[in-house]
Amino acid sequence: MRVYAIVDTPFLKSLNRRPFLHYAILTVLGASPALLAALGGCGQNPRQSLNPSIASPSSSPFPMTSSAPVLILGAGMAGLAAAHTLVSAGIPTIVLEGRDRLGGRILTDQTWGIPLDLGAAWIHGSDNNPLMKWAKQGGSKPRITPDESMKVFNHRGKVLTDRLLDDGEEVYENLLDDVLEFAEARGKDLSMAEAIMELDPDVFDDPLMVYYLSAYLEFDLGGAIETLSARYWDSDEVFDGDDAILTNGFESLIAALAQNVTVELEQVVQRVEWNVQGVRVYTNKGEWKSDRVICTLPLGVLQQGAVTFTPELPKPMTQAWNTVQMGVVNKVCLEFESLFWDKTVQYFGYFAPEKGQYPYFLNLYPLYKFPGLVTFALGSYASRMERQSDATIVAEVMDNLKTMFGRNIPEPKRVLVTRWGADPFARGSYSYASLGAKPKDFKNMGGSVSDRLFFAGEHTNVDYRGTAHGAYLSGLEAAEAVLALFPSQG
Repeated sequence: MRVYAIVDTPFLKSLNRRPFLHYAILTVLGASPALLAALGGCGQNPRQSLNPSIASPSSSPFPMTSSAPVLILGAGMAGLAAAHTLVSAGIPTIVLEGRDRLGGRILTDQTWGIPLDLGAAWIHGSDNNPLMKWAKQGGSKPRITPDESMKVFNHRGKVLTDRLLDDGEEVYENLLDDVLEFAEARGKDLSMAEAIMELDPDVFDDPLMVYYLSAYLEFDLGGAIETLSARYWDSDEVFDGDDAILTNGFESLIAALAQNVTVELEQVVQRVEWNVQGVRVYTNKGEWKSDRVICTLPLGVLQQGAVTFTPELPKPMTQAWNTVQMGVVNKVCLEFESLFWDKTVQYFGYFAPEKGQYPYFLNLYPLYKFPGLVTFALGSYASRMERQSDATIVAEVMDNLKTMFGRNIPEPKRVLVTRWGADPFARGSYSYASLGAKPKDFKNMGGSVSDRLFFAGEHTNVDYRGTAHGAYLSGLEAAEAVLALFPSQG
């Protein structure tokens, strides 16, 4: 039995087998030497810099058929929250994880000497958020990223005044209220884009409104406004307080949750069979038997049909899988030789040529004294860019930056690009209230089936979908439901 006693961070394993994160050397004709060097720097072996502190999964002590009272599918936030709860209550539990690392859509890269969170990066709402406790336990100090510390550039590179931004944001917030009121009165759902077209089609001719709809709404919810429900996009809840980034990275939370938890890596789940006697889980490495199984696989993976369930699951659950959509948000991280931007400003906005085409930049200098920027592909553009080469992506990002800061700015030294939609263990970033989906669909994706199969994950949390704390809370709920079935544990 492999018990991972996390002794220190960083603990994540090699990045070189993840197809969604592509480290490439640019060989396109006409590329500048600086850009070649930047992308070439991404080709280093991450094993030399990540210094993993968990045991290697190269060989398994388990026979082809193994058993445990509880199996958990997936070692992301929901799975590890459930496992920690069960192990703390004395219930023998094994987590099966298809990747060669822990964390799921939480991925902290340390190859640049700073914690770059390539997946979940913020604790959204720091007041009474349950993740704040785990941040402290993981030795990470949350750092508030003030939304008001921002400069927004128009398509000509001119900085918008604070007055213009404030007035524009008020118009944007009123627009969102009008959309909700319109969709509710209409009775039948429609997309956010369709609702806006009916209310005021001129909105899409206003670059500031398009910027807000992309950099704010699509970023926050994960979905494109063309597929976002106008009626239910705002049907969830939030914690009060500012958003915070963890100075040690989100991996510190994973490390804390994974202490004393047994995890089997590179166990790709293929089939789950269940009946009143128990559950059998078949992976690429063998068969597992259990009394109870908690499935925390991402919605995108379940939608792909890569895992079959026998007998079939209840129709309300599988119908919800096909109704709720997974959003995609991708990141492009750039390191430069030196700063050419205001080091005191936390965020930079830009009227991108296309909606979602890198309209928002996070300045890493206030956080780490590091000359780097992180930009985001949002909405439908996030999926489109995954089919592009790293060279094309960097060229587009640099074109935005050159409009903002001048044509003579240097090329990046190193670049990291994520492709969460293409990641076979994620198939997206987080779920959202898509057109046709209702709050009950998120509820229907959770709960239990015959007290044998239990489902958790951010997509099962009605109130906090699409967030790391939503995933965490869903894991706790599933674990508590399982505990109630064990004698003297409920």
